[in-house]
Amino acid sequence: MSEWVFFEKLVEVNTPRMLEVQTQAEIDTMVAAVKQNAKTTGLDPRAIFALIIQESKGNVRIHAGDGGRSKGLMQIHSGPTCENIENCSSDLIQSMVSTGTLGNQYASGLKTCYDRYGKDYAKAFRCYNSGSVINELDLVQAGVSTPSYVSDVGNRLRGVVEPEKNCAYPAPGPG
Repeated sequence: MSEWVFFEKLVEVNTPRMLEVQTQAEIDTMVAAVKQNAKTTGLDPRAIFALIIQESKGNVRIHAGDGGRSKGLMQIHSGPTCENIENCSSDLIQSMVSTGTLGNQYASGLKTCYDRYGKDYAKAFRCYNSGSVINELDLVQAGVSTPSYVSDVGNRLRGVVEPEKNCAYPAPGPG
């Protein structure tokens, strides 16, 4: 975590791209929701925000992934979404962040993964993307999920806006 940039820097470097698809008010609401969920769960707000950027590039209206199952800012299975909604409400943005952080009946949220895998963010990111960790010593093993996911999130935490795929940077260390 010593290589992670400050939360404010993560927001700053990603804001120009987010402003291409939504309002500053929606971004501010998302940032406030991240901070609130971090406070409530004890998670690092940078980890929550980096997952949002990885999953949706911070776009509150992102199209559903996985054939329409994964929805919202954190692309969680059957999560709330503002897809096709012109004015995304503060409550809906908060719900997207909360559902991705805490999970729902269909998918584990970041907090569940973090607790399940010994409060290790790298393993939590693999779990979030894959549903589980196949090999705790090799987080590239992803089954049908994205092999570079943990490295990609790790690079985002270092302030890289669009990480190169398979760039071989080490995954973020234990929480």
